Amino acid sequence: MLILLLLAEVSAPLPDNMTVRKATMNMARCVQSQIDQLDDGISDARTVAQGATAACGGARGLLRRSLAQAIDELALKVAKKSGEPVSDAEKTANVEEAMSNLDESIGQNSVRWVLQKRAADPAPPKKDDEAP
Repeated sequence: MLILLLLAEVSAPLPDNMTVRKATMNMARCVQSQIDQLDDGISDARTVAQGATAACGGARGLLRRSLAQAIDELALKVAKKSGEPVSDAEKTANVEEAMSNLDESIGQNSVRWVLQKRAADPAPPKKDDEAP
């Protein structure tokens, strides 16, 4: 069942006018929203950032599909100019490399976002047993 859901998500058409830039901004907004919900002010910033990123699987899937579409379009242009088609393996490798770079960037930024949020509101919530 899970495989069918994943296949349905991957094969779903992209929303109109969805660019890689818009999909990246969508992912960033999702992660920031999740940070606001998950951060208790006490947990390790990296742990909160990883949880927030993991909670945005749908936005990440949209980002992957928009990257794949952009790479397909670029591969067609290259094929028309060079007369040689770009293999599916090359396109897949390009998508994987781009996603790896984006995952790393989002990971670094999400830790920074947690720390910035905490700097803006430095007082973590007190537990009941810490009350004076």
